[in-house]
Amino acid sequence: RIVGWLLDVIATVTSAATERKATATVSATTNSQENDGILEIAVRAAATLKRYLSWVDLRLVTHPNLVNCLLDGMGGADAATVSYNNANTGNDGDDDLGDATAHDDATPGTMLAVECASCLREIVTRGMEEHKKVALLLELKVFGKLCKLSGLGGEGNVNGNDHRLRKLDLITVDGTQIDAVVAAAELVNTAGLELIPGWELQCQISPTSSSTPMVQPVNMLMNQCLELSFSCLAYDDIDVSGAVIDLVSRILVSLEKKESFWNNNIETTNLTRGTLCNSLLSRILSIL
Repeated sequence: RIVGWLLDVIATVTSAATERKATATVSATTNSQENDGILEIAVRAAATLKRYLSWVDLRLVTHPNLVNCLLDGMGGADAATVSYNNANTGNDGDDDLGDATAHDDATPGTMLAVECASCLREIVTRGMEEHKKVALLLELKVFGKLCKLSGLGGEGNVNGNDHRLRKLDLITVDGTQIDAVVAAAELVNTAGLELIPGWELQCQISPTSSSTPMVQPVNMLMNQCLELSFSCLAYDDIDVSGAVIDLVSRILVSLEKKESFWNNNIETTNLTRGTLCNSLLSRILSIL
């Protein structure tokens, strides 16, 4: 009960801070400072939450309200043109802000995005059998939400050229403060590495993706994972591109060993069936 109450409080504080950030009047200095204070509380709450996620009952940490709150928090980062200094609010840099202390100019919204990503990584890496991990990733909808926040569709199509649609810009350098982009890339890397073994197993058990309901959403997850990982790899910052190297390497190993498997299970509207591996290899090489 105590743990459940703690998670509920943290989720409530984080959600309230995120909503206040979205509705705050930017031109009003008083409102802005007050909002930053609330967001800083949310950052500390998320940092505290992260310490419990590895051992709290999985039913609690995967509750939709909490997961959605964390995913929404990842969309609260500011653009790189917005500057913020901890000294302005009396923070001496010694407070426990978890992973969100990399840069002094990171805004509270960006620091919250970093901590939310760290919390989601803790949930994704919970130990379990591979088929259960796939079910967990389907339930969390991490890839789908990140695609929406970054302006990518399921196939990686950008929603027009309007950068304002990207709350977490994985395409335009300086579109989002780098701390949040790096944290998102690390989450994509972690979740992707957790997905691939279960995806391979699931499709081997049910190879007829066109007639098996379970395989279709799993393949959609893999499509989203690929597009997010390639966007991060192509991002013009070594901290972002480097964060997904392990995932891209794992994908290449799988492509080499299971070429027909990939060609037969991943379908895209822009490719002829059976040519996916060549397309993915060409895309990776063009990025590199």
